[in-house]
Formats: sequence, structure tokens, C-alpha cells
Amino acid sequence: MLLKEKIIKNSIKSNLLFQRLIKEHMYLIETNLQPVEKDNILKAKKLKQNFENLLSETVYYANGILSQAELDSNQFVTPLLADHVLREANHYLYLLNNLKIKRAMLFLFIYF
Repeated sequence: MLLKEKIIKNSIKSNLLFQRLIKEHMYLIETNLQPVEKDNILKAKKLKQNFENLLSETVYYANGILSQAELDSNQFVTPLLADHVLREANHYLYLLNNLKIKRAMLFLFIYF
């Protein structure tokens, strides 16, 4: 494979990965905001729609550059994505552990 083709293929794979990642983050933000934050919910929804459109466009242009099997496989889990997911998981585990400690401390204060 020519260097130029390899660079284009890697670029498209990276774009597919990050566009999907951001789209999913926007969905989480949109669905987890409090109902009183209507303006922010609408902004998140609009950003999610923009990334859905961008992702669709990237898939369209990837046709012929990436094989259909590659597009269908969801194989675009890169070391960078794995690191990102691991960091998020560790962050939320840290928050959960702190919550357990705070509850235990509160229990101690109630009974002493």
C-alpha cells in the first residue's frame, strides 16, 4: 500500500473512532442533564446531531477506502480509545469508592 493511501486510511479510521466517541458522549450529556437545563439539553442534542451527520458523511467517504467488513466490524478500538475508557472507568470507580467512605464516615458521626 502506498504511504499516501495508508495515511488516508488511518485518518478515516481515526475520524470514525472519534466522531462516534463524541457522538456517544453528547448522547450521555443530553440524557443526563437535569430537565431544568433545557438550553443545555438542546445544545447537546444539536451537537449530537452534528456528529451523527459528520459520522454519516465520513462513512460515505470511507466506502471504497475501508472494506465493508472493516466498516461493519466495529474494530476501531485503538490503544488511545482503550486508554480513554480505562481512565473514565478509573475516575468513576474512584468517585464510587469515595462515596462509600463518606457514607461510612457519616454513619460513624451519627452514632457517636
